[in-house]
Amino acid sequence: MKRLYLFLTGLLLLPTFIFAEKISWNTKNNFLSGIYKTENAELVTDGSNTLYYKIKKQSYNLDSDKNNVDLFLPFDAENKQESITENYETIQTNFQYKQSNAYIGTCAYFYKDEHKIELQGNKKSVFVPGTVTGSFTINFYIYPMNLSENNVLFKIGSHYYENSNDSICDQSFSAILDAGIFKCQFRNVFSNEKNKPIPELTVTAYQRIMPQEWTNLTITYDSFSGIIRLFINGIENGIVKAAGESVYPMVFSSVNRCILNIGTSYIGAMDDFLIKHGAGTEQIERGFPAKGAEVVSQVQKLDDFNIIIKDINFTDYQEDGAEVEYFARFSSSPFDADDTVPCIKPVEWTALTKENLSYLKNKKAAYFQWKALLLPGINGHKSPHFSGITLEYEKDFPPASPKGVKIAEKDGSILLRWKNNTEQDLKGYKIYYGTKPGIYSCNDAAEGESPIIVDKINNFKLTNLKKNLIYYITITAFDDKNALHESDFSEEVSKRVY
Repeated sequence: MKRLYLFLTGLLLLPTFIFAEKISWNTKNNFLSGIYKTENAELVTDGSNTLYYKIKKQSYNLDSDKNNVDLFLPFDAENKQESITENYETIQTNFQYKQSNAYIGTCAYFYKDEHKIELQGNKKSVFVPGTVTGSFTINFYIYPMNLSENNVLFKIGSHYYENSNDSICDQSFSAILDAGIFKCQFRNVFSNEKNKPIPELTVTAYQRIMPQEWTNLTITYDSFSGIIRLFINGIENGIVKAAGESVYPMVFSSVNRCILNIGTSYIGAMDDFLIKHGAGTEQIERGFPAKGAEVVSQVQKLDDFNIIIKDINFTDYQEDGAEVEYFARFSSSPFDADDTVPCIKPVEWTALTKENLSYLKNKKAAYFQWKALLLPGINGHKSPHFSGITLEYEKDFPPASPKGVKIAEKDGSILLRWKNNTEQDLKGYKIYYGTKPGIYSCNDAAEGESPIIVDKINNFKLTNLKKNLIYYITITAFDDKNALHESDFSEEVSKRVY
């Protein structure tokens, strides 16, 4: 048999035109064609090109802690996770929204001088001028593009004029990334026992942050103990106590507007920016959910008749325990993509393990469906990349037409004999007969109406035929249970009945 190849590397619905020697799809054309459904899967692009599927990151679960949330910016239009900004007034929002980028995913991207977010809190926010600041937690993700000096991730407060002593005061709380070192600086926001401002209090993390990787940063302040903690990816990295003989209060001046600036001098991406009341130590789980993601194809018609499966290969990228599990199902008859049509019998899925791939080889199918289950890696922080399946098969050509057909007449019956076909999957033969050349529609014989279906034999007798008529006969071979996948007609033979 002549071998053909079908490449599903672009996750595509098969066309209905005649198969060529080689049919291939790739990620540069029709990547999405043929996909029936996806669950928790994110299609990654690079500009106008689609690249692969990955698991969609889980977003912060607001339902469990919504009453304590002061501000939440998910930067997640695709998932429609809404921002919580009731305690803040937006002064300015200027950044590039990244959607399903190949490297950094869905997030806010800051890279121009004018890129920043400016918000001002109201009396319900954590940072209210003129009042003692209570316990708080600030949690967010960063993806720095470089490790330059003095990247200000966010800043609360600013310079203001102090009328009592006719001076300019810098009163602020800043999160800084300085050549990969995460710091928090508190300038003149704490006062000692003598009510004198402490010019600067700095907390420095000991773990270095790597460029072009997502990192979770958490800052907590406990107003009862005065303890400030820094966390990197959930691990405590710095601690300082704002206290002497007693705990220092954290207070912003009543004339300080306490403007919150985000991304003011930062080049990189940011995601899931959260401020909440209370000094919690848990990080926002921005990792990949344990259940992973699923990509399911349409039921794809491979041919009008069965093909013979020869091999199935996959295109993916797996690291740190992340993996893709593949499944397929196939049948000679149409079946429903999700088994919701009650009149169509469901077809069982087969896991495409090495053992099962050997089992699938040389199986026949006319309809084929696959699915890919993407599972996260160690601690849920890595996703596999899935970009395609390749199905290699042979076209299941019908049997050869029977050869050496001989005909004889005896006692009003016609005797037929022919050479046996040699195909291993041969199921039987059809005997066509009629009273005109090339027209085989007749029901004279006692054995039945044309065509008569017989088993794997090489001779047959037609009886009860009409005398003095010439009968024209041809034979085909078939290899399917419905006797539809059949050969061309054999050479036509004829004989008059006496």
